[in-house]
Amino acid sequence: MKIAEVFGKDHDKVIRDIKNLDCSEEFTGLNFELSNYHDKTGRELPKYYITQDGFSFLVMGYTGKLAAQYKESYIRDFNRMRDKVQLASEAEKQNGRRNRTAHIHTLMYDVGCFFVSSL
Repeated sequence: MKIAEVFGKDHDKVIRDIKNLDCSEEFTGLNFELSNYHDKTGRELPKYYITQDGFSFLVMGYTGKLAAQYKESYIRDFNRMRDKVQLASEAEKQNGRRNRTAHIHTLMYDVGCFFVSSL
């Protein structure tokens, strides 16, 4: 329901969009959990619990100003993360270190939190 509000869509259209996504069954199962809610009139209607990855996959297909802002932010932050990883890798080569896993996971977490908080 929040996606419908933010992107100016009807709730039933968002449900339709999720059902029509061309992602794999595995991705769907991991990122979209079907549930129900009761509207103001007491009708039971479908809703989805969506992960951040599911949200990204869904709204990457949307158009409009807000969707464009999200896509630009996603690209900008992905490039920022890539650059940080590349710099860390170059620094490791200079220092002769081999273990950077914790640093990369931290960067990925930082960028992921930014995506959620930027909406």
